[in-house]
Amino acid sequence: MRLAIDDDRTGAALAKVLSGLRGKGWQVGGDQLKRTPKPWLHTAETTQVVRKAWKALGPLNDWLATNA
Repeated sequence: MRLAIDDDRTGAALAKVLSGLRGKGWQVGGDQLKRTPKPWLHTAETTQVVRKAWKALGPLNDWLATNA
């Protein structure tokens, strides 16, 4: 994966994917959790939240599947 990140072609593709995610409000990196977050999986909005996130992260998942 480090080679793919350092590669001019695949690294540039990753940078483009990450830039697009940042533009949509995603934070790449960030703080680490110090405790377990309050569970929200039992709420009605879970399906919509997960579906929207999975769709937004599609380009990153594709890049990782190809290069990791």
